[in-house]
Amino acid sequence: APPAGADWTLVFQEDFCKPLDKTVWNTCYYWEEKGGCTNGGNKELQWYQADDVLVENKTLRLRAQPRQRNNFAYTSGMVTTHDKYE
Repeated sequence: APPAGADWTLVFQEDFCKPLDKTVWNTCYYWEEKGGCTNGGNKELQWYQADDVLVENKTLRLRAQPRQRNNFAYTSGMVTTHDKYE
């Protein structure tokens, strides 16, 4: 519920039901390649992969783990609404 006395309007709500709603969420940057992605401009140390995005009991879990992929020592999950929701 909105705080008392505030004029709030709910514009977005996510219940994170299985599976992840791909009409709202992306699990990589828009330039996804080779089954994952990263952002070299940010000097990120991980390779993002969809299998590190988990939805369990209406909870979004982004897993990070030491795992070699595409010359990166770690994999991680990410979500973004790029080009799907503003």
